[in-house]
Formats: sequence, C-alpha cells, structure tokens
Amino acid sequence: MEFRELVKDCSKNNKNQIIHNADIDHAKDLFSELLSCAIEHRKPVRLVSGSLNDDFYGSLANAAEKIIAAGLAFEIIVTDSNVDLGNNRLSNVVKKTNKGLVLQAKKTLSDCAHFIVVGKSRWRFETNHEQTKAKANFNDPEIGSMIVHRFDSLKSKLRADK
Repeated sequence: MEFRELVKDCSKNNKNQIIHNADIDHAKDLFSELLSCAIEHRKPVRLVSGSLNDDFYGSLANAAEKIIAAGLAFEIIVTDSNVDLGNNRLSNVVKKTNKGLVLQAKKTLSDCAHFIVVGKSRWRFETNHEQTKAKANFNDPEIGSMIVHRFDSLKSKLRADK
C-alpha cells in the first residue's frame, strides 16, 4: 500500500495503528490529513515546531484558516527563540484571531520534541528531527492525551517566562 493510501485508510477508519514516517513528503501527507481531521471531527490543533519553517508550514495556512473559521483552536509553540516569525504565513494566520495562539520561547528549547496533536487521539510525534523520523496515529487517545499534557505544560511554562 502506498504511504498516502495508508494515511487515508488509517484516518478514514480511525485506526489505532502506528505509521512510521522518515520523509518530508510523507510528513506533508500526514500534516495535511491531520488538519483535515481537525475540520471533519471539530477538534483543536496543538503544534510544537522548532522554526515553523515557512517552506513546509506555509502550505498549511489555508487549512489553518478553515480550522479557525470553524471556531476551533489552533495553538503553536515555536521552540527556536532566534526565528523571525514576521513573514511566516502559518503564524500570521493563526495569531490574527482569538482562536489562535502563537508562543515563541525566549530561550531556545533545543531538547523539545516537535509534534502535532489533533484533539486527543490523532498525532504525529518526531522521534528524530534531523532525520525527519516520526510516528503518527489516528486513534490513540492514550498517547494523544500525553502529548496534549506535554503541550499544555510547555505553554504554561512559556507564559510564565514572559
């Protein structure tokens, strides 16, 4: 089965199946499907990224607009304190509404994992950022809830550091 077909199948059938990802195009497929799930299932999105690279994340701006227009939260944490988000398409879309939040670390958090979680059961978690290695799942509330807790803890820490 092709990777994209596997992702669609797991998403459509709410499968609790680990999907291994070690390719930028596969990551794009996963992000696209996860954001589609946010709209379809009316779930909030939480994202942690190092630099929120516009080449990758900018292509998700339209989906983010739809998520926010549906009244759903879209929250982003950027762990690299040196990144200029001024012209970042995704950041600008998200932070212009009261349903969006973009927090940037004041001091770079180099040991922080990158991930996206939709609701509490759909997620992609990077296990090795340099090699683009990650795992994803479309129906794992146990791990998803732990990722949400990690995000919320990090968000509280960054807000306290302001």
